[in-house]
Amino acid sequence: MLVVSYLVCPCHLPVTMTLLGFAFGGTAVGSALAGNAGVVGVVLGAVYAFVLWRAFRSLRRARRLAGPGGRIDCSGDRCEVVPQGR
Repeated sequence: MLVVSYLVCPCHLPVTMTLLGFAFGGTAVGSALAGNAGVVGVVLGAVYAFVLWRAFRSLRRARRLAGPGGRIDCSGDRCEVVPQGR
């Protein structure tokens, strides 16, 4: 989730819009993106806020499940709660 929020971050919006323009240039999708750039920016900003909220919510939940002395291992594809003593 945090990776997705990084990709749709509003500070990357000029790069994202440029890449979308190159990818869809000369097509109906490219025309729609160019004509509604403001709407696309607002939608990507809303997606960013939602995905970031979900990611931090998941991290808080995992930390709460780990309890005192436990830890969270995020070395693989997913984060896992490792009980104390392991």
